[in-house]
Amino acid sequence: MKKVASYFIILFVFISNIQLSFAQNHQIDSLLALLKTDKEDTNKVKHLVDLSNTYLLQENDKSLNYGKQALLLAQAINFKEGVAAAFNNIGMSYYNEENFPEAIKNFKAAIQIREEASNKNYLAAYYINLGDAYRLQGNYADALKNFFSALKINEQNKDNDGIADTYNNIGNVYFYQNNYSEALKNYFITLKIKEETGDKIGIAASYQNIGSVFYSQNNYSEALKNFLISLKIYTQINNKEGIAFSNNNIGSVFNSQKKYNEALNNYFSSLKIFEEIGDKYETANSYYNIGELYTEIKKIKDAENYLNTALLLSKEIGSKDLIKSVYEELAILDSTTGNCKAAFEHHKLYLLYRDSLNNEETQKKIIQTAMQYEFDKKEAATKSENDKVILKLEDENKLHKQQRLFFVGFIILSLILLFFAKRAFDNKKKYSEILSQENEHKEILLQEVHHRVNNSLQMISSLLSIQADNTTNDEVREYLLKSENRVHAMSAMHELLFESNTKLEVDIRAYLLKVINFYANVLESKPNIKLETQIPEVTFHSKIALPLALIANELVTNAIKYGFPNNITGLIFISLSQNEGNKDVWKLKISDNGIGLPNAKNPEKENSLGLRLVNIMTRQIGGTLNITNQNGTCFEITFNG
Repeated sequence: MKKVASYFIILFVFISNIQLSFAQNHQIDSLLALLKTDKEDTNKVKHLVDLSNTYLLQENDKSLNYGKQALLLAQAINFKEGVAAAFNNIGMSYYNEENFPEAIKNFKAAIQIREEASNKNYLAAYYINLGDAYRLQGNYADALKNFFSALKINEQNKDNDGIADTYNNIGNVYFYQNNYSEALKNYFITLKIKEETGDKIGIAASYQNIGSVFYSQNNYSEALKNFLISLKIYTQINNKEGIAFSNNNIGSVFNSQKKYNEALNNYFSSLKIFEEIGDKYETANSYYNIGELYTEIKKIKDAENYLNTALLLSKEIGSKDLIKSVYEELAILDSTTGNCKAAFEHHKLYLLYRDSLNNEETQKKIIQTAMQYEFDKKEAATKSENDKVILKLEDENKLHKQQRLFFVGFIILSLILLFFAKRAFDNKKKYSEILSQENEHKEILLQEVHHRVNNSLQMISSLLSIQADNTTNDEVREYLLKSENRVHAMSAMHELLFESNTKLEVDIRAYLLKVINFYANVLESKPNIKLETQIPEVTFHSKIALPLALIANELVTNAIKYGFPNNITGLIFISLSQNEGNKDVWKLKISDNGIGLPNAKNPEKENSLGLRLVNIMTRQIGGTLNITNQNGTCFEITFNG
């Protein structure tokens, strides 16, 4: 009996989707760096799971170690989702090692946690992983049970990829049970979905499996046609494992057609790839196929070597279906050499494994599982239709009641609305008259307050000016004039607020220009000093605008007075700009190209009242002050607008 490899679609649950070797290594380095700084929390669990996933892709033994670390931490902090993911990764690590009992134990643990949790993500994938582990043990009944559980979940979630992969795995179980009609039905469903989604690997795998069924039915022309289509697709996408499967199956077709040289070429190509990628199951299968061919062409020693190697590998991984096939072929080989005793023993062992795989109870469970799934599906569909009819009748009854209640309610509501509408109209008319009178009164009061505040500020300004003119102390006179300028800045703020529609927002450009205009007479008397501005038209809240105006007032006064002694020519520049990276951040810059501050080494230690006031105003608006004293003096105030 020639053994044909059927390509299985296994679902691995990966949290990180890493495709290329370079990307995998980069991901590993990044995750290892994160683990060094991680706290013992959910983030560390996720990083450990991601690391385990990445090593799974590389089939690296470290996957199991990091999976166990993730499990211990997730259990310690009671992170259920992390516990489930860790159990699954540990199961996949054992699966890759072909330690199926341990893989099954961990997959079951992952499923139990997902079933109990409200978050059932990946549950279907866990069922498929468990089912495939059972399949490789030859436990087809439990394999099929888990595949149908996965199919039900994927159909509920309308996950087409998951549905296709599940049908493929169900087809695999039927294939190994020699139920070729059911296997073909499931494989064709898979192929249709994979073609709709454009999944090239899935399409190639489906053609491979369909070809395997035709081969088992001795329809070699159809088998070869499907295997060649599969090989072409795998070659286009450079999928080594798929190429190996295709070569193995094409070799089996050539073997059956007695084209032994072509068959051996394909078998050895397949064996080389399977050994390179470390697939023990398919390596054993390739040894079996080569041993079977050598038996047929009477190369007894070669046949014995390859079949015994296949048997050792099959026992190592615990694959009952392969062990069964190898014992059958050894019995044929012994008969060819006339060793009747060995042939009898090998045939007994073949029957033992065959019966354990195909006993009546196993077949009964498989049939019951399939029938139960179809029954549940039909029952759910029937219940859904009945529920729709009942809901429709209930909705119609509710609609009639609602219509009657609505009609009665509409009449009552209309009468109530008419009454209140008339009353509201009368009240609104009276309220409008009262409101109009109150608004007029408020406007008169506001104007009166404005005039009084403005008069008060003007009076304070005049008093300061008179006092400055009458004093003989230059220092006192300077303080009084500076105070007068500060009062002017406040007065300008008041006028702009009163003139604007929004009482708390000020056009900063108009405001600063108005404050700077106080120095027009001074600058006329000092033609050596020019003042330039670059201020956009933007509004600021008064609590920001006033401090900015006072800062500008202080710094411009200082620049005019101290920056250009002995009538040296210079420029004072004022600009307001918005930060490009963060539109909420603004920068007021006041600079001159004069002689700079006297304390050149540390200008921030200048102890004048003006600079102290600038620091106070800067802190008031939550800003920062930066002073540079090179080629003149530059003050930069950064603040949030």
